[in-house]
Amino acid sequence: MALKNDAIEQYLLDTKKILLATVADNKSDIRILGGFVTEGLVTYFTSKKEANKVKQIIQNPNVSIYFEKPDQVFPNYINITIYGEAKIIDDREEFEKVEKCITRKLPHLKIGEETNAIIKVIPKTIKIYNSASELESDKIQVIEI
Repeated sequence: MALKNDAIEQYLLDTKKILLATVADNKSDIRILGGFVTEGLVTYFTSKKEANKVKQIIQNPNVSIYFEKPDQVFPNYINITIYGEAKIIDDREEFEKVEKCITRKLPHLKIGEETNAIIKVIPKTIKIYNSASELESDKIQVIEI
């Protein structure tokens, strides 16, 4: 059975770490992130302003984010990849709102407007792999936003 929006959103909330993929200068890069939150299908994450991922996003805002909830086992295994456009937040109110959400989740993380960027990823496409789907045609679900 295909996952519904509320199940997708809950899965994103339950994920502890994500993988972020970027492409710049015809080179791909992938890294694991823990300093992130989701709001619906939108993902926010923080990074040092001088980090390569920020430079790569400025050059090419098209990114992929891979979500995999911990401790899953077959045959009940799901992963979700969000393909979207990354934007560096420049609105102070939005920055502070997201900063509070991330630091509530990770109190040890120090985020400063002078040193950190917060990036918002607006989804364009969502791909879901659900090994528990009875029908083979439902194991991979692609949703265009």
